[in-house]
Amino acid sequence: MDATDRHDRPRETAGTLRAHWAWYHDGRVPACSAGPERRAHFERLVRPTLDEYAPPGWVGLTSTGREDPFVAMTLRDADGVRYFTAPYAEIAAATAGYTALWLAFRGIDLPTDRERPLRVRLPASPTEVGVRTSDFGWLAGVAAAVLAGPVVITGADRLDTRGRLELLDRVAALLPYGCRAGLRFATSMGSTGRLRPRLAFGRVPAPGTVRVALDGMPDLPDLPAARAYLGELTTLRRRVGLDPLIAALATLHEPGMPAAGDHLLGLLAEAGARAAEVDEGVAARRSAAEFVGPAAAAAASRAPAVEARPASMLDRLLSGDTTLAAPIAEHWRAEDGDEVTRDMAAALRARPAGLAVGWNRANPRRSPGRWCPGRR
Repeated sequence: MDATDRHDRPRETAGTLRAHWAWYHDGRVPACSAGPERRAHFERLVRPTLDEYAPPGWVGLTSTGREDPFVAMTLRDADGVRYFTAPYAEIAAATAGYTALWLAFRGIDLPTDRERPLRVRLPASPTEVGVRTSDFGWLAGVAAAVLAGPVVITGADRLDTRGRLELLDRVAALLPYGCRAGLRFATSMGSTGRLRPRLAFGRVPAPGTVRVALDGMPDLPDLPAARAYLGELTTLRRRVGLDPLIAALATLHEPGMPAAGDHLLGLLAEAGARAAEVDEGVAARRSAAEFVGPAAAAAASRAPAVEARPASMLDRLLSGDTTLAAPIAEHWRAEDGDEVTRDMAAALRARPAGLAVGWNRANPRRSPGRWCPGRR
């Protein structure tokens, strides 16, 4: 069945989603896409996604499942709640943003005439909200804070539902795309609500929630992994450019929870490597497993192949090219030492195996009279 819309029905499509649905009214599900025998099951799915104090027009985003995740969108109306869920794999294949999903779902009337899944048409040109360079600092700070725990954005009364979803798209653009499979979001949240979304808008944040003012810089929690993500994201933006970095992050579809850690830092390093290759018009794609392991290798294998290029200075250094010692020393003297340190830290996290090989090749057994690390 093709979905029937109230308004703004996409006339041209970039793809379709197979969506299950449920109509929730007066505390129960009187109709759903799986038939009468599954209504109780959908009640158990819908209830945890709701904010009981949310006004009409409220939108919530959750996810279900680990092996084969689904993304769910809950829309509260004056007369009930519409709940839609679609496979994350289909959403990722279309690289759909949250705003595009909302535009696709918001006009669908429920309940439909028959209780079966829908084919929901995505807009031909989904609303992809660009990240301006002037906004990067704030958005990157929010993205890193989301990795540390629940965040509430205050001072956003002037933003309507669409504006809030567009802002969510901007924040999510600075995370690997796969984080969308685990991100929980709400367009508003009361101080006494039981929901604990990863990111929401509100006036008074609940205890234990990071507060970020829309017109102020985020106060990043004191979590080393989140601070490391922000630092390396900033370094990569400076090195490869903002647009190539965002495009590379959008190719990392491996689903995962938005939590700071070594794996996420590895994915960020992989995005930087991809962005650098595309920006230089490159190159023989190195095995992703060398950088971040088999999990990210699957995502990397889906990216288009590129032509071979000469090895970069970093590639040569990590493969044991000792002739680079003098140029690197000169670069260190000429550049800000802190920036060089951050760049090298990002490289070492991305390529620990390569570093070990390069170090062993660059440091064969030396005569007692020659200097080596650790000798005085």
